[in-house]
Amino acid sequence: MIVFKNYLKMTKNYIAIIMLYSAIFISFAVVQSLNQKATTSYQKEDIRIAIIDHDQSQLTSYFKEYISKNAIIENIGEDEESLKDALFFRQVDYIMIIPQSFGQDFINDQDVQISTMQIPDAYEAVYGETLMNRYLNTLQLYLKAGMDVSTASQHAIKDLSIEAVVHMESNIENNELSSVSSFYNFSNYALLSIIIVVISMIMVSFHHEPIQKRNLVSPLKTHTFQFQLILGNMSVAFGIWLIYIIISFIMYRQTMMSAYGLLYILNSLCLLIFILLFAFLLTKITDNRELISGIANVVSLGSSFLCGAFVPQAYLGQFVLNIAHFLPSYWFIKNNNEIALLTHIDYETIQPLLMNMGIILVFALLCYLITLLVSYFQRRKA
Repeated sequence: MIVFKNYLKMTKNYIAIIMLYSAIFISFAVVQSLNQKATTSYQKEDIRIAIIDHDQSQLTSYFKEYISKNAIIENIGEDEESLKDALFFRQVDYIMIIPQSFGQDFINDQDVQISTMQIPDAYEAVYGETLMNRYLNTLQLYLKAGMDVSTASQHAIKDLSIEAVVHMESNIENNELSSVSSFYNFSNYALLSIIIVVISMIMVSFHHEPIQKRNLVSPLKTHTFQFQLILGNMSVAFGIWLIYIIISFIMYRQTMMSAYGLLYILNSLCLLIFILLFAFLLTKITDNRELISGIANVVSLGSSFLCGAFVPQAYLGQFVLNIAHFLPSYWFIKNNNEIALLTHIDYETIQPLLMNMGIILVFALLCYLITLLVSYFQRRKA
């Protein structure tokens, strides 16, 4: 096993790279875990609204009463500069300006509107507008039914005070699944970067012409030599992968000791097989170390950005996702996200996950077939 032993000796030269990437990865995982806001409850968050009432009618009085029950009413100046400053300095999120005679015109079913000012593209502004429209639309229905302002307003406030009870389910008591998914999603970058660089660089050393000539005249058979190289590749790749699996067990023991943890491990193992075969293919195509390093960076960073390792897939555009479908990292990350959403595990719920794992293995098979094809043409050329 002299080739295998030399392979492991050469791996020692890349321990610094492995340690550096692992340290960066662990730092990210720790920060991600500390910042994770996963919770099993929902709490409504009040927004800050300013109401400039130039009407001071009974209708607007009830309107302000309703708004005060669903938001925080802030008192600010009524001049235009004060209104803009309040929005700029985030003193308020939404401003309603009620014109004179609004109440009477509204009762008479005239086309009147409340002027508004808001922070551009803020969800608080959307919520404020929703509050206003819900109340006025409900009030209008009661007024059209022949009720007076007081009765109609009281019915509207009562109807809109009905709230739905929200329950959020979680199968893991400490709700780690979101953190574990983020951990494994980011491992896409770490595993691609480390394994491709380490394996490719070592393989390039063995493909160096003087070493190849020495191996050809040695008593070691070619198939034995290749077997030991493959064994070295598998050992190093599996060892690096195992480091990250152990880290996940240390950080998220409860999840990783469950069936969810097994799914994460199987999904990651499928990606590992692809990375191993891709790295082997890369060494068949080129022996330029700078080119290999560049390709490793492009593949790891590019797939991580396009497929959702750094930016969640839910935030990516459809065009980007359509491109990502042609990369195995997309299916790996998609599986991680779907595992976190499972409420129970049985064959029916994991069937889509197994299909996605199968797609990753198809990518690995394509790498293997391309490697065989490249080797065939290289032998013919020789």
